[in-house]
Amino acid sequence: MSEYKKRMWSKELVKRCYTVVRMIPNAILGRPVWAFVWVTRQCKQACSHCYVYDNSKPHMDFQVYQRTINKLKDLRIVFVAIFGGEPTLHPQLIDMIKYAHSKGRKVFLSTDITTVTTELLREIVKAGTDIICFSLDKVEPSKGNRRAIDSVDNKIDAISALKAKGYHCALHCNITSHKANLHEAKEVIEYLHTKGNIGISVRPVAYPFPTSRISEQARSLLLDNEDAERVRELVIWIAEKKKHGYLILNPHSYLENFPEFVLGNNRWDCGACRDILSIDIDGKVIQCSYFLQDVPEPFKPISARIEDLTFHRIKEYRAIVQQNLRYCNAKCYSPVYFCTVYYRTHILELLKYYLNA
Repeated sequence: MSEYKKRMWSKELVKRCYTVVRMIPNAILGRPVWAFVWVTRQCKQACSHCYVYDNSKPHMDFQVYQRTINKLKDLRIVFVAIFGGEPTLHPQLIDMIKYAHSKGRKVFLSTDITTVTTELLREIVKAGTDIICFSLDKVEPSKGNRRAIDSVDNKIDAISALKAKGYHCALHCNITSHKANLHEAKEVIEYLHTKGNIGISVRPVAYPFPTSRISEQARSLLLDNEDAERVRELVIWIAEKKKHGYLILNPHSYLENFPEFVLGNNRWDCGACRDILSIDIDGKVIQCSYFLQDVPEPFKPISARIEDLTFHRIKEYRAIVQQNLRYCNAKCYSPVYFCTVYYRTHILELLKYYLNA
C-alpha cells in the first residue's frame, strides 16, 4: 500500500471511529441508532419468498425524503438505510444519497446488484454511499432468482476497484436460507470469503403473521422441524468459520438460537422502534418491514408521520411494539434487528467489524 493510500485509510479509520462514537448516546438512552427509509416498493424481481414488493405503489416523493432526513438529523440518528423494493428504480436515488450525505448521515443502501448496471453502481459509490448491502442466495441463477454467484461477481469486482481508488464503501451480503437453497449456503459463504472484506449475514425465511401477500409457494419454502438438523449442522459450521476470521456479522448468540427458532422455541428482544426506526414511502412511521401492509388484528398500528416524531413519541410507540411482539416475535428472526440489539451493548465488537469492512 502506498503512503498516499495509507494516509487516506487512516483518515477513513478516524471517520468510522467517530461514526460509532456518535451512535453511543442514543444507544445508551435506548433511542434509535438506525433508520430504515423505504423509498419504493417497486421491484423487477419476483423472488418467491418476498412479501415486500408492490409495483402498484408510487416511489417516495423527494420532498418527503428530505423532511425524513432532516428529522433523522434532529433525532441524532446517524445511519440511514435506503430500502425497497429495489431502491435503484427510484429516479432520484443518487440525489437521495447525496442529500443524506450532505446532512452528515451515513448511507446504507440495500439493493439487488444483479439488476443494477455497473455504471449505476459506480455512481452510487461516488455519491457517498458508506455501505452497500446485497443478497446472494444461490450458486447458479434461476428464472425466478438471479441472486447467484455468476450474476454478482463482476459487480463486486467493480466496487472493489473503486475501493482501491480511495472510495471507502463497505460491502455486506445477506444469505436468505430456505428449503430450496439451504444446501448452497456453505459454497456461497466460501465464495464471499474469497472476495475479501464482505460482511456476511445469514437469515431464515420467516413471516411474523399470516398475510394474503404470501403465496403457497413461498409458504412451502419456510424452514420447519424437518430442517432442524440440517440447520444445526450449518450454523455450527458457520460459527467455526467465524472463529477462523470469516467476516460473519451474526453474533454467536444468533447462530446458537437459529435451530431453536426453526423448531418454534425462540423469543428475543426485538429492536423495532427502539434501535431501528422505519419510515414507509408516504412518510408514515411503521414498526418494521413486515408492517408495510395494513396491520391485521390483533396487531396495533403506529399512527404517526416522520415530521411529528419526538423522542417521547418514539417511546410511546415502543410500548405498542412491545404488545405486537407477543404475536410476531416467536415467528420472526430478523438478523438486522437481532444484530442491532446485540451490538448496541457490544460496541467494541461493532467497531471491529466496521473498521475491517
